[in-house]
Amino acid sequence: MGVGMKRFIGGLLAFALLVTVWPATAVAQDGGDTTDRFVHNDWRRDRFYLAAGGLAARHDTIDELNARDFPVGRVIDWEDTLGLAENTTTFWAEGHLKPHPRHRFRFSYYQVKRGSDATVINEEIQYGDLLIPLEVTVNTRYNTRTIRADYRFSVIQSRRVDIGIALGLYVLKLEGEIGINGTTLGESVSESAPLPMAGIDIEWDFAPKLVFKGGFQVLGIKVGSDTTVDGNWGEYRARIEWMPFRNFGLGAGYLHNTINADIVFGSGVIRDWSINYSTGGITFYGILSF
Repeated sequence: MGVGMKRFIGGLLAFALLVTVWPATAVAQDGGDTTDRFVHNDWRRDRFYLAAGGLAARHDTIDELNARDFPVGRVIDWEDTLGLAENTTTFWAEGHLKPHPRHRFRFSYYQVKRGSDATVINEEIQYGDLLIPLEVTVNTRYNTRTIRADYRFSVIQSRRVDIGIALGLYVLKLEGEIGINGTTLGESVSESAPLPMAGIDIEWDFAPKLVFKGGFQVLGIKVGSDTTVDGNWGEYRARIEWMPFRNFGLGAGYLHNTINADIVFGSGVIRDWSINYSTGGITFYGILSF
């Protein structure tokens, strides 16, 4: 975890601690709860919430693929060495269902597909059991798909501030593929697994019809018997939402994911796959809530 991410987490926790004294004063100032407990500040409803839009992200992908009974593969930077796009735009969605003011079930989804078909390599690369010789055209593909589902409980709640903790599952699917000169000769690897996670976040109605949302989720990975996954993952987010109407609004913010994992395969040609992948960028989206 980088210094910037540690500062982000520390700042968020400090802010959460600061507003723990807010609920009692906020309720007193606002005159108590409204008759509808799902209404915030008499203008925002979020029993059902759906945000959908675009994610403009920058990627950094470094990995190493080793095959059984072959020399150790080289660590590859997919963007610099193989010419994959560092910047992409993709569809992003997040939502929740709230059966009770303190309880909600959330989900999020986005997928990134990247490929390059005309990269000339100037040095030999050993990737798994594939030796890429000098001066060839390499066809590459590196796709990621993330699905998050969790349960969130509001530990501290007032009409302006809501601080919650979350437990859930994170499904990450990674696919890497390399081919030579447009042929089927190449190496490919894919792995997907549901992984447990925990997090904390805050919602703050800091001004009329403006909401700040920030939080982070982390997990330590160690799962599997035949194929094992060992590592860590973190998601960090902060955004501002503008709700000019009770049921419709717009939002913008920042989302960052970091993945460090070692995957050991129990069978097959591939022995192990080490991944260091980070992606982060700006989100712009529309909101439907009621």
